[in-house]
Amino acid sequence: ALQQADARLYRRFDQGDNIERLLALRARAADHLIRLAWQRCLPADSGLSLFAVGGYGRGELFPRSDIDLLVFGDPPAQLAHEAALARLFALLWDCGLAVSHAVRSALQCREAAADQTVLTALIEARPILADDAARRALREAIDDRE
Repeated sequence: ALQQADARLYRRFDQGDNIERLLALRARAADHLIRLAWQRCLPADSGLSLFAVGGYGRGELFPRSDIDLLVFGDPPAQLAHEAALARLFALLWDCGLAVSHAVRSALQCREAAADQTVLTALIEARPILADDAARRALREAIDDRE
């Protein structure tokens, strides 16, 4: 699916379309594919949320770029769905997506944010599948890191 979107976007690039718009459209195509894979692999009540981070979190997905994901949730939910998450990442890989991921709780995000590179990625987090409570919890974890 992303390969088909890429082919269309390459044609638009060759026709002189705006590069920022094309990168955003590529990110949206990846979002759609990742949502479908998540819904196929995890139950709706998993207690986990999914965020795009880094450049992908900014909505910029360059060709051949990694797709950086954060699975956010409490350790019991992480453990309960460990096998489902493994299936998710295998499915995304099989679809041709170069995914790098982290699975973290609020506390783990707070601790990881001591690294400036991780902090920057978390600041740029964009929800793919996350409710308001998860968005707030991630924001608070980043803001309360000291």
